[in-house]
Amino acid sequence: MEEGLGCTSKQRDRFAPDDRNGPNSNPASPTALKMRFSRLLRGDVRGQGLVEYLLALSLIAFATVAAQQTFACRVGCAFESMAAQLEHILGTGKKIPPGQAKKCSKKCD
Repeated sequence: MEEGLGCTSKQRDRFAPDDRNGPNSNPASPTALKMRFSRLLRGDVRGQGLVEYLLALSLIAFATVAAQQTFACRVGCAFESMAAQLEHILGTGKKIPPGQAKKCSKKCD
């Protein structure tokens, strides 16, 4: 070990800049930046499949939520209609004539 440094030259070299690996050893060097930019322009598509799957999954989730809300509204209207008919039958003992049934209070669009 060298005097005063507390480490060997091999250990010191580990933390020193390394020019032996060429221009890509320093990610901020102009050559490395040019190579990254050229890869970007060429259309380096690593990870593109994952993005496409995520976009498809988001579209499916959005459509599912929209369909579920419409379906829930219509089911709610059906139960409301049946409850009104049952209430009328229990109160009067007669069925509601067709066309005179109470309309659903919800707007299911």
